[in-house]
Amino acid sequence: MSLRVHLATLLRRAAARLDPPISAEKYELLQEVRAGFVRQGTTLSAWCKTHGVKRQNATTAILGGWGGPKAQQLIKQIVNAAGLDPCKEAV
Repeated sequence: MSLRVHLATLLRRAAARLDPPISAEKYELLQEVRAGFVRQGTTLSAWCKTHGVKRQNATTAILGGWGGPKAQQLIKQIVNAAGLDPCKEAV
């Protein structure tokens, strides 16, 4: 099993345990964020480490597990750093 397939499987399993479950739009945003960093030659994990953010917290915020103002600000920062259209965060 490739690493990408393995990660996707783990995310789906984690999503199934959340209440409410993760929407397809939020999952797509996470995938687009990851792809945006890869296009720049880096990763979401590397960005998080550089900015003092736990990757798990960034992922949880993107997937909608946290919806407060700090989470929304973090999502804006990540979407911008990934080089995505700022409207993507509103999904």
